[in-house]
Amino acid sequence: MVNFIGMKLKRGLVIKTGNFLIPFLFSLLAGAQDVQVSAALDMDRVPLGETFVVIVTVQSTGPVQVNEPGLPQVSGMQLIQRTENTSVQQSLSSTPQGMDWKTIRRQQFNYHFQATQLGQLSVEAIEVVVNGKLYQTKPLLVEVLPENQRPQRPQADDDLEEKLLKEQDDIFDQLLRRHMMPQGRPQFPGPSGPGARNQKEPEFRSMPTNANEAFFIQLEVDKKSVYEGEQVKATWYLVTRGQMESLDRAKFPSLKGFWKEIIEENPQIQFYEEVINGTVYRKALMATHALFPIKAGKAIIDEFTVKSRVRMPMSGFGFGFGRAYEFTKSSKRLEIDVKPLPLVDRPKEFTGAVGQFEVTSQVDGTGPFFVNQPVTIKIRFEGVGNAKTLDLPLIEWPEGIELYDTKNESRFFKDGRSYKEFQVLLIPRKEGTLNIPQINFAFLIQRQKSM
Repeated sequence: MVNFIGMKLKRGLVIKTGNFLIPFLFSLLAGAQDVQVSAALDMDRVPLGETFVVIVTVQSTGPVQVNEPGLPQVSGMQLIQRTENTSVQQSLSSTPQGMDWKTIRRQQFNYHFQATQLGQLSVEAIEVVVNGKLYQTKPLLVEVLPENQRPQRPQADDDLEEKLLKEQDDIFDQLLRRHMMPQGRPQFPGPSGPGARNQKEPEFRSMPTNANEAFFIQLEVDKKSVYEGEQVKATWYLVTRGQMESLDRAKFPSLKGFWKEIIEENPQIQFYEEVINGTVYRKALMATHALFPIKAGKAIIDEFTVKSRVRMPMSGFGFGFGRAYEFTKSSKRLEIDVKPLPLVDRPKEFTGAVGQFEVTSQVDGTGPFFVNQPVTIKIRFEGVGNAKTLDLPLIEWPEGIELYDTKNESRFFKDGRSYKEFQVLLIPRKEGTLNIPQINFAFLIQRQKSM
């Protein structure tokens, strides 16, 4: 059973504004705009089957008309998703005439690609037309590695878009940072807190085929039948009865046909005991991924292969462990049934969100708020699903409110939940009470069949 769920914030937000004692004067830049067009990669070395992002940035000192960038045809990479982000920054600078405000506008086009071919891929110059003038970026090179070679990913703040937006440490950025949460765990009730959801049994769990085998790779999957874009949580465990002397992850699953988010990968194996079919095993978590099928049909979770040198317990009246032998084992290959998104009863607010999300909002600060001074509103989506792909719903801002800038951040938690928070910077242009309208948002949720 499947349902489209429409959500509305319980009430709109209210902002009361007054006149500031010393209002700032903003100078408008007229005439020709200084334009810069560039392209960058979030990673220039990726394993086969992994995703990387080509980021095209248009920076100007005033409003410009930007056409969709013209991407060159490149074999060995498949376009998965396109997102867009726009920001406006102002800084106070010194000029011969005195202090003046400088405006910088950035429009970013983010193209998410999946590497499908080994070797070095060359992304030739990308063409962008700005105000009728053609600009070209520098070529980009991507090295695609074998699946079992995984370059070190940046820690924590690995969002290149966010880094590019923070590169200017000016007065305007300082104002924004005062409204932003610190790095690390968000200041909202996280999944490990009192509101954490109970973990249900996986729909699929592979079991040992031979009680005497040295070790096996156990695959757990929470769902085997999903809709396009619906989350599948896959976890791989190393399970053994022996004593492991070496461990080599010989082949990581390529997971072609999925958008993949790494929830957890353990470089150091830590064992605990578990009884399986009456036998005591030593078990350790290797990796947990959130998988989102890209298209309807059949999607394959392929093998995770491990090579290890293992000493098995002595049989009979012996004690300890015997001679060490080298084994290579692979996890079970699993087929996922992917259904197309239904068209019947689809609400107009639905933009492709699949999962189960909660929406909250808040005004940053307690006031008072002043005319012509920025106010930050935080709108947060959190739940089971790929929150990273969510877009901010269309909001009809009331008269007297100027939408100045929008930023966002997103994360995945270890229980498979994720969030995306939008930080919307508004500037009230008149005194009085300004009512922020309610936000309409719809997502698709697959109901579990009752037993």
